[in-house]
Amino acid sequence: MLEVWNGVTLLILDALLGWLRRLSPDLTVVAVAVLSALVLTLLRRWTTDQDLLARVARDRRRLRALRRQARRRRDRVALARHRILLGLVGWKSLRAEGRPLLVSIVPIAALATWCFLRLEFHAPRAGEDIVVHVETPRSMVGDVVHIVPRDGLETDAWVSEVVSRTRDGDTHAVATWTLRARASDAPRVATVRIGRQSIEQPIGVAPGPHGPPTGEFLDGRVVARVEMRAVDLWGLAPGIPWLMFPPWLVAYLVIVVPGVWAARRALGVH
Repeated sequence: MLEVWNGVTLLILDALLGWLRRLSPDLTVVAVAVLSALVLTLLRRWTTDQDLLARVARDRRRLRALRRQARRRRDRVALARHRILLGLVGWKSLRAEGRPLLVSIVPIAALATWCFLRLEFHAPRAGEDIVVHVETPRSMVGDVVHIVPRDGLETDAWVSEVVSRTRDGDTHAVATWTLRARASDAPRVATVRIGRQSIEQPIGVAPGPHGPPTGEFLDGRVVARVEMRAVDLWGLAPGIPWLMFPPWLVAYLVIVVPGVWAARRALGVH
């Protein structure tokens, strides 16, 4: 089901937003965030009773002013009454928010899927060095594995020895290649042969769609990984690992949240 959703989402949004990927990935995130803010604002205008929300906003302002006056007078009865009325007005506003939320769920989910699959990393460019790692069980240290020669891929050595390396305090068995790829509309595929079995790692070359940086094989015991630089808004948007927010998502939220506020004010949307 997830593969179907991803496939349909990429098919539709590549057609609608694929032209943005001619820009640098950082600029693409900015453009997508600005377009998102505009679309969310227009959806709100079309799916809500703007007259009702305008009256709600006026009532809130008036009730808050009356509450401040009651607080200065220390009129507890009036203060309690205004608090109750603010709650009722807030409930009225909350009920009006349901429709735009429902209408926005599918577009937001589709856009998030597209961004995760298309904008999370800088795809290498044609002719650039592409470092591919394959992690194996430690029992394979000293074994030799190779990448199948394929048109469109180049390297100085197709064969690599599995060596022991320490990363983050743990010891890993890793084979490494440095590849170069010619430009292609579809991702190139590096096929790594381990004994009689193979692991296929997609490698996208900018500006075409890149493949996932990590692929798993043999019940997770063998993992292929392409070194790719994260899209981080020119280094201004670090990720939030404990929330599992990649840098591009932080950059997107930093732009889209104030962008929605600015678009609503500019277009007079409540």
